[in-house]
Amino acid sequence: MQDLKDIGVRKFTANFLGVAPTLDSSDSINPGDIAVDTFITPPLLWVCVKNTVNSPVWKRLIGDYKVITTALSNYITLYSDEVILINTSALAVDQITSLLDATLYKGQCFTFKLVEATHDAIITPKAGSGQLIDNDPTYLLSALNAYVTMLSDGLNWLVINSG
Repeated sequence: MQDLKDIGVRKFTANFLGVAPTLDSSDSINPGDIAVDTFITPPLLWVCVKNTVNSPVWKRLIGDYKVITTALSNYITLYSDEVILINTSALAVDQITSLLDATLYKGQCFTFKLVEATHDAIITPKAGSGQLIDNDPTYLLSALNAYVTMLSDGLNWLVINSG
């Protein structure tokens, strides 16, 4: 197997906390360069798809898995989240999950599933953003095993699947 350096690809390893890599501007990032986020498990692999005036654009590459997170209390989604299992059994009130800013994460998708329904799960856009979820300020999951998949269109959150 050929070493990445032999074909001109450089690898950067760092802790990006699940968001697109930000590297020192002296690193001179080139299309095709790879970054590995080792802070989260499993690690995320990124590839630079273009670089205009020291502003690299990174694309996250994922294998055949989904990042699953269990929310046991109020929760703020992370860019690295994909599936959020909501368990409200430890709460005395409804659980609130806040989405990322839709304007910063166009194309980002999250699936939420209520896996224990002692209380409802309320999904909200980022506080103070004025963003909506399918023209509503919140989305409610109240039945056991209810789920919703949402997609950012760059302005708001769209429900693309639910049940």
